[in-house]
Amino acid sequence: MMKNLVLIALFLFSLEGFAQFNNNNGGRGTLQHRRPVNSKSQKPPEFNVEKAIGLNFYDVEKVLNKMKIKNSDANYTSLVSLFENFNKELKDYSRINSFSFSEAKKTIEAAQKKSMDSQDYSFVQKAYLKIIEDLKPAINLVKEKNEELDKNLKGLLSEKQFSKWEKYKKKQARSRN
Repeated sequence: MMKNLVLIALFLFSLEGFAQFNNNNGGRGTLQHRRPVNSKSQKPPEFNVEKAIGLNFYDVEKVLNKMKIKNSDANYTSLVSLFENFNKELKDYSRINSFSFSEAKKTIEAAQKKSMDSQDYSFVQKAYLKIIEDLKPAINLVKEKNEELDKNLKGLLSEKQFSKWEKYKKKQARSRN
């Protein structure tokens, strides 16, 4: 009986010591062990103008695979050419406007740096508003091209395939952000 009592006590003490050891050394996620974040050492997030205006290029094979369209389908070649033309038009537009896109990126990054230094984030808000105003034609063109693509796809795809396209497009938009 005494032997069992000693073994139980020894087990409970070792269990308590193990719990305290894990709490102090292994518990990196606890609040008491987190290091304070220094805003000076923190880098501002990367700003991608093309993603910000909604410029999205589609991998033709991946899109057609997601919509369950095979090489043998009647609309396959027209769908491939539709997506390739869409990508080509947007790449050309991106190339033509690369200077304004790079200027917008520089403006945002400068505002982020200034905000990080001064702890006043109104600089970033003002820069975003300025960029939105400057890039409004690009945003509208991308929106028009996407609507045109949807209209053309609606004529070529079945309802089920078009709903798969809509889901894929929404998923791409979420991953862009």
